[in-house]
Order: sequence, then C-alpha cells, then structure tokens
Amino acid sequence: NVSSFIHSGGLIFIQTLHPLSLTPYQDGWRTENFEAMKIPFQGTMDWYGRTLESWLNEFRQAGLMVESIHEPLSGDTPASIIFTLRKSR
Repeated sequence: NVSSFIHSGGLIFIQTLHPLSLTPYQDGWRTENFEAMKIPFQGTMDWYGRTLESWLNEFRQAGLMVESIHEPLSGDTPASIIFTLRKSR
C-alpha cells in the first residue's frame, strides 16, 4: 500500500491520463500502440485505465484524502488529471 510510505499528514501527487479519455468509460486494461506520435515506433505498452469513481475508491481504501484535483487542458479537452492526496491515517 503506497500510504505506508507517506508520513501522517504527508502529501502524494498522482498525474495520469484523464479518465474521460477512456473508451469505453470503464476500468480495464488497454494497449497503447503510439500511433498518435506520428513517428515510427515499434512495440506496444499495456496500461490500466480507471474511471474517476474507481480512482476515488482506491484512494479511500488506501487511507488517502483528496486535497485537490487539477485538470490541465489541451484546447478544450482535459489532457490529464492531477490528484493531490493527503494521508488520513
């Protein structure tokens, strides 16, 4: 559990792809093929996508409280999400 590495009252920051980028909008494994980079790139990368509800449940189970959520934009669309969390136990 990541919270075991944080002192009581300590903060942790998590930045990840915005959950709204998930298609379909549900938890699960996906494979990135890097086609959007528009350069020759071989290989793929598996990654696990979470909905906002899933992230919040994980934080609660880990004893982390959400201090703030920041959603940097790319144009009019959230590019990522940054959670600032505080250890609650």
